[in-house]
Amino acid sequence: MDRKKVISKITIFLMILSFVVLSSKSSLYSYTQENDFTFNVMAPLHVDDWSKFEYELAMAKDIGVDAVSVDVWWGDVEKNDNQFNWDYYDQVFKKIKEAGLKIVPIMSFHQCGGNVGDSYNSYLPNWIWDKYNGKKYMKKTLNYDDLKYKSELGNTSAEYLSLWVDDLVSNEYIDFMNAFEEHFKEYKDDFIEINISCGPAGELRYPSYNAHDNNNFYSGFPNKGYLQCYSDLAQEDFRKYILEKYKNLQGVNKAWGLNLNNTKEITPPMDGGNFFYGEGKAYLNSSYGKDFIEWYNKRLVNHGRNMITYALKAFDDELSNVQLGIKIPGIHWQINNGNYPRTAEINAGIINTDFSEQNGYGYNPIMHMIKDFNGKVVLHFTCLEMNNGSGGEYTSAAKTLVRWVGNAASNNGVEIKGENALNAGNDDKQFWDNIKDALDNYHYKGITILRMNDAVYGDSNKYYHELINSKKLNVNNKVSITFRVNNAHTIFGEEIYVVGNHSQLGNWDPNKAVKLFAYKYPSWTVTVDGFEKGSNIEFKFIKKSKNGLEWENIEDNRMYNVNSEVGEYVTDWNEKR
Repeated sequence: MDRKKVISKITIFLMILSFVVLSSKSSLYSYTQENDFTFNVMAPLHVDDWSKFEYELAMAKDIGVDAVSVDVWWGDVEKNDNQFNWDYYDQVFKKIKEAGLKIVPIMSFHQCGGNVGDSYNSYLPNWIWDKYNGKKYMKKTLNYDDLKYKSELGNTSAEYLSLWVDDLVSNEYIDFMNAFEEHFKEYKDDFIEINISCGPAGELRYPSYNAHDNNNFYSGFPNKGYLQCYSDLAQEDFRKYILEKYKNLQGVNKAWGLNLNNTKEITPPMDGGNFFYGEGKAYLNSSYGKDFIEWYNKRLVNHGRNMITYALKAFDDELSNVQLGIKIPGIHWQINNGNYPRTAEINAGIINTDFSEQNGYGYNPIMHMIKDFNGKVVLHFTCLEMNNGSGGEYTSAAKTLVRWVGNAASNNGVEIKGENALNAGNDDKQFWDNIKDALDNYHYKGITILRMNDAVYGDSNKYYHELINSKKLNVNNKVSITFRVNNAHTIFGEEIYVVGNHSQLGNWDPNKAVKLFAYKYPSWTVTVDGFEKGSNIEFKFIKKSKNGLEWENIEDNRMYNVNSEVGEYVTDWNEKR
């Protein structure tokens, strides 16, 4: 045989062998996620109590969480144009990394404050409005409101820059992300994804149900909300789009069956209530309605494309291999409105009027846009925890919507992951059963729980741990055991520990005992990895403080036989099971 060929084959064999060896040595845990499922939590909107943050990170790590998503607020970092202060995020990312968790930074170009669950305020940087006020753009001298979405009521939203100024302000987004990459390039192996804010609340949508239109007839849940395309720039764009489609006013009149006298009469609906709820249901049945909604949806989808493109342009060096993500909201209400279906989603811009399965129930335009990036972008979708009829609203079809969007993503080859929409109900088993159903049956490859404190305390701690374990595969015959002890009351300064006859439990040395977390005081928990399947464990719980230690008052040691893939031992303090 040719000597060069022999050397080549030996080289390939050694490379494969070294990869296998390195892979086995790098496995720190007994389990790996099935099919690359990810289980994440959201950090607080802003960390004020660092000790509490560290404790909750440790709890998240204990139940098997992979990563923590963190809003990187534009308004906090860049208070002056092109002057960036990353000090706060230096500390946040350092704490997460020290806890052994990965990070999902969110490029939060949206406002914090004014949305459901917001407990912190961070507004868009003040300089952005002044910088572009008075500038010429699209043959118009801009004012402050031209950078904002404007609703059919005439109200403006300052929560996110209008998509109709994307071309004008693109460098602001790119500069921010460039600066982020330069400052945090050393974290390239710690970032498992970078999420890009594409609208209010970080979601790809119009602010159709946001605070600027509050206290009106169609405001908020469970109503349709309001259209958001009434700025001068938006209306001129609609007029231009329609004239390009039909060539001239005569073509428009013929297509729409109208008799317009001037191109200025080509406008978005001036009476949104009648457009959706009038006798003819113009939004579904008229050529004008279909053209308008097609344009409204296309412009939002193109904005998503723009934001991803800006991110790719900015993250072109050390962070170029990090996956990107965007989020769309689970607008689950008004779906089961038999007479006027899907109006809330339409007002938010996330679907068109082709509700067919072939069109992904209206979501295919978004899916096609994401697919164009060839696997670089993950889609996140909210409301995985909800049932149909959520909140007692008969038009809600949350669970149905989760299935629709999951199937639409799968049919288009788009990777999709989920979130819960509201940080409430986490201690309800149905909350977690709904999430598991989405992961098991509707193609969702991960979940992010809103927020970390909601995931690690209370019954959520147990339910999330069980969900994570259900999606793990045993890779080295090692077993993890979760110890839970209830009614373990302590005084100030005391902590609960577990100690036993195994090296993982300190070999009966109280100084090497494993500390438990107070997840639902006086209930405590900890998960310990590395037990051999088939082994017998003896252990006890103890209380420790700087003043000494107290052993459980039970005669014999506790016993546990490691006979399953994932073990759990639940008991009460001082009661032998």
